[in-house]
Order: sequence, then C-alpha cells, then structure tokens
Amino acid sequence: MLEAAEAAGVKQMLVTSSATAYGAFPDNPVPITEDHPVRGVPDFEYARDKAECDRLCQLWALRNPDSVMTIVRPCIVLGPNVNNYIVRLWTEQPFQMDVGGGDTPMQFVHEDDLVEGLILLIEGKHGGAFNVGGDGVLTINECGDIIGMKRRKMPLKVAWRLAGVMWKLHQSETPPGNLHFAIHPWVVSNDKLKSVGWKPRHDTRETFEIAMRARGKLPVNGDGGGASLPQPTQPVGA
Repeated sequence: MLEAAEAAGVKQMLVTSSATAYGAFPDNPVPITEDHPVRGVPDFEYARDKAECDRLCQLWALRNPDSVMTIVRPCIVLGPNVNNYIVRLWTEQPFQMDVGGGDTPMQFVHEDDLVEGLILLIEGKHGGAFNVGGDGVLTINECGDIIGMKRRKMPLKVAWRLAGVMWKLHQSETPPGNLHFAIHPWVVSNDKLKSVGWKPRHDTRETFEIAMRARGKLPVNGDGGGASLPQPTQPVGA
C-alpha cells in the first residue's frame, strides 16, 4: 500500500498503529513519549506486526519528505460500541487471573476521543507520530475491583503454559505473549496530541466504567458517563 501511495503521488497518509508497538518491557519509561523506539515483542504477533508496520511508515516518511505521514499510536480503545477480546476478558471470564501483575498500570481511551483525535490530525495535516491515550491510569486489580470481579492467583509460568495450550487448541483469542502486557507497563504520554488542540472528554477510569456499564457489568446511573462505582473484592487463592 505504501509503494502504491508513493507511485500515485499521495501527499497525505494517516496510519493507525498501536501503543503495543512500543512493546511491554520492564525498562519502559512511564509514560512513553513518541520518540521512544517501537520494539514490539517477538512472541506476541499483534505487537510485533504493529512495530514492523510502524517502522515501514517511518521509512516511507523519510523517503517522501514532501508528503505528510501521520502515525497514530492509540492505547487500549474502549467505549459502549467496542467489543473486542479485551472487553471479553472483563465481561465473559469467570475470574481475573492474577499472575503477579496486579499493580501494572492500564490506560484506556474512549472511542469518541480517538475519532476526534484522528479528525484533528487529518484536517490539520499534522505529520509524525502521535500517541492517543486517556488521562490517568488504573491498575489491573483496580479494574477488577470496579466491576467486582473475583481473582485467582496463578504462577506466571503456569499461566504461560496454560495460555500456550489454549492458543494451540484455538480456545484463546491471543497467544501467551500477550501476558507481557499484563505484567510490564506501556502507558503513553498524550502531551504531543494535546499540543495540537486535542482534549479528551473522558479519562481512563471513566472510559473503563462506560464500557463496563454498556456490557452490564455496572449499574446504569443515568448520566451515561463516568461516576466511579468501585466494588472491591479480596483476591481469592488458587
């Protein structure tokens, strides 16, 4: 597609990459800015492919300096209309698996805030890489507490083996490499996008609650938004 765009003389490109392109590593800064290298992780195909595509777009931009290349790196996107494997982890699993990463910070962006960011970047012809993430973070355990989800402790090695077996049997939506993103931080800075006029309407907590409310995991409070409704539970041993 990039070669075809270059041959056709396309002067503006916007590609949605992902914050997973940075990878989840113990040495990740918090937050990650756009000048941090995209490293992906070798054993999680989604993150690896996003990193490779991101680098190809960076090379295209260098080879086509007269064209605008915008690379957008959103964090986890949630909202009332989102139904992906991450939503299903919170809404369809009988318990939250605790592999020791309960304090890992999570970041969400509301689907509408992402769309507004994309429109802003396209209309303003802002080139370069831009993170998209909601303000604030929630830990994995805080997410479970908000919806009153039980937790089961499991050693990481056991969880990794189990995830590998489930993946091979086509009983899991992601390979075990996805566990990197549950134990290492990958929170992104949104300062650059804010500097060109973006202002999210919902923070991370509000976005999570809106998504869970739409899936029946929280009571409807009539405001359609982010009143905090924590329902803490104690971790349950394996």
